[in-house]
Amino acid sequence: MKAIAQSKGRKSPKWQKVVGVLLGLYLSACSPSDGSSNDGKPNVVTTSTVINDWTQRVGGDEIELTGILQPGADPHVYEPVPKDSIAFEKADLIIYNGYNLEPGLIKMMNAAGVNARKLAVGEVVQPLQLDKGGKTVPDPHVWGDVENAIVMVNAIRDELIKLSPEDKAEFTQNAAEFTAQLKQLDSWTTQQIATIPKDKRRLVTTHDAFQYYSKAYGLEVFGTLIGISTEEQPSAQTVRKLSDSIRQTGVPAIFAETTINPALIKTVAQESGAKLAPRSLYSDSIGAPGSDGDSYIKMIETNTRTIVEALGGTYTPVNIPKVTILLDHGYHPDKLTVALQAIYPQVMTKIRFQLAPKPTKAEKAAQGKAGFVPIATRWVIERSNAGIERCKSLVKNFERTLSHATSKLNLCFIRLMLKRLATNIDPK
Repeated sequence: MKAIAQSKGRKSPKWQKVVGVLLGLYLSACSPSDGSSNDGKPNVVTTSTVINDWTQRVGGDEIELTGILQPGADPHVYEPVPKDSIAFEKADLIIYNGYNLEPGLIKMMNAAGVNARKLAVGEVVQPLQLDKGGKTVPDPHVWGDVENAIVMVNAIRDELIKLSPEDKAEFTQNAAEFTAQLKQLDSWTTQQIATIPKDKRRLVTTHDAFQYYSKAYGLEVFGTLIGISTEEQPSAQTVRKLSDSIRQTGVPAIFAETTINPALIKTVAQESGAKLAPRSLYSDSIGAPGSDGDSYIKMIETNTRTIVEALGGTYTPVNIPKVTILLDHGYHPDKLTVALQAIYPQVMTKIRFQLAPKPTKAEKAAQGKAGFVPIATRWVIERSNAGIERCKSLVKNFERTLSHATSKLNLCFIRLMLKRLATNIDPK
């Protein structure tokens, strides 16, 4: 859909050109739509905020995305409203977790009148089995293990390709970029948990949502107030028994969760003498825009930091480039990276540069094209002599997709920094 645009007949040196960077899609805040299609894009509806985040990363500009649940909402107890039914009815594809994570929405989705394709993306993962009221049921909190998230992201990619085959290249590229980041996150999380003393790697939370996380990264779920669903209510005996166990074994800290009232877990902390971690864990939902958990990656990163610091480990921030910016072969990614790190280090924690792949002659011939052929990409690198007014115009045009004022500044700043670098860096 978007492309790297190359000017023809370049006469000036390569570094005399201006690189303009459009980061609007990355900075977009995915807000619910009214369910109507935009420019023929397929309507995709998601249930949980985690799945919505993944789908936005893979679908990008090629889909019209509606998220039912808002950040902080609890999928276990959410009661659907009429607008949810309308969104389902207008959907071309519904992506939900499954394993009964969102029972109210699943019931509505399976009602008559909803003819969309459906993907229970959580159910592509082999579940852990837990006890619920004397019955063995699958644990729905599959996203706690980042390796599971990679499997589910690829399932979303495949379903979107089936829905819109003409956008296969875009979906494939987006998923590849995202899963590369998730692999780094998975490795980093393992390293961080390993810094906690072995006898302190015990997790106590409000509800049983961290089995996958704990199994993947080497923690023991020592205890929870309630089971896998927040519909349950703990008894006084459960609170007392958990408090006694914590006190006897010396668990150093316990954790509240962002989607659950912390009153009872505070009582456990008081009765057991354990410290209540200063930050709550994100369990069933990502955080509100602008929070430290407003994406899946940030959710896992923040949870890991909270756990490591509270249980006596050593926290080191994760360094995952958030955006891959493709350059054509007239530029030097290594030189741009070094120069930008010296001038604008905060931005360089968000982006990285990579040379764009060149289509082969056979690929060009298959498209009936010759010469320079733009590749499909989410990120636009355009050659232009536009100045600051053009930059401001770009920011204004994408204002509806930018979630914070600082995002606008970053967009403009990156463009201007690259413009200055283009005229000052020796390409040799």
